[in-house]
Amino acid sequence: MKQRTQRASHWSPQQTGIRTACGSGGGGTELLGRTLGARTLSSAPLTSRVCCVLTQTYSLYYLDRLVEALQEMFLHELAVPVLQLGALIAASVVESESLAGLYHLRLALACSDLRLREAATYHEEVVGQAYICDLEQARKEIALKKEKNKEPLLEESLPALNELPASALQAEMKPLIAKDKILKVNEETGRGLDGTSFPLLWTLKAEVLLKMELYQPARLLLSEAYLAFQELGDPLAQSRCLHLLAQLANKEKKHGQARRMVEKAQRLGGSEEFWYQSTLTLADSLLSAEGERRETLVRGRCVRGSLGVPGGWGVAGPW
Repeated sequence: MKQRTQRASHWSPQQTGIRTACGSGGGGTELLGRTLGARTLSSAPLTSRVCCVLTQTYSLYYLDRLVEALQEMFLHELAVPVLQLGALIAASVVESESLAGLYHLRLALACSDLRLREAATYHEEVVGQAYICDLEQARKEIALKKEKNKEPLLEESLPALNELPASALQAEMKPLIAKDKILKVNEETGRGLDGTSFPLLWTLKAEVLLKMELYQPARLLLSEAYLAFQELGDPLAQSRCLHLLAQLANKEKKHGQARRMVEKAQRLGGSEEFWYQSTLTLADSLLSAEGERRETLVRGRCVRGSLGVPGGWGVAGPW
């Protein structure tokens, strides 16, 4: 035991694995630790060590990509432990209940797909009905950031009336680049999420709620996120919210509204994946609207035929 302790003291933070509740053995935990860039407190018992992930939100980002890959291969049972690790990091390392709630929602959806009803119910109860949290904190920090980003209205900073600065011309011609956003930790406290990251968190929660067919809370989250992204001046994030709202409208059979939202989202732009998914959503809304129009037309003619009105169809149809 003494030799093992001495050997562990020479490990670097990158070589030390996440050993929380994993016992003393297992090279797999060391590999996981190297992957996440983690370290543990060597003075604590192995079964109760608290892990400290160096780049918490980046680790969660790559865990999310792993979950997506597993679910695309229909390996939902393998995605569950990865999501559990994400919930552990969110609750114990980032110390954000709102972020942990996102992973419990994803776990509820995964357990539901696996027909583990009791487990799904448990994770739903952990989240509760408060899907949107820290709203006031987010609004205050977004307003503060917007105030800091305002350019001072000094005479020397104002451009001449008859000419446009070269930097402004470059800004107009520079295309928007769609990049994946990563949640940020509060820099002042070192724990919890930064207020400007809550709109992204609400968007991620809304995606899960749409899959769970919880439309009302999803609409609330997307509406608040869209307004926040408007305040932050992030058009690509706005287009993502609009696309999700269009998907929600399609699910509620509001295909005309869905079409308008998709067209507005596409005017704002997005990534290649956004264009692919938004095109599918637009096609779905157009085809569904056309199908409903034809169904209404057929029903009307059948009713007129049953009443003996000219132009209607009889029992045998239009033949």
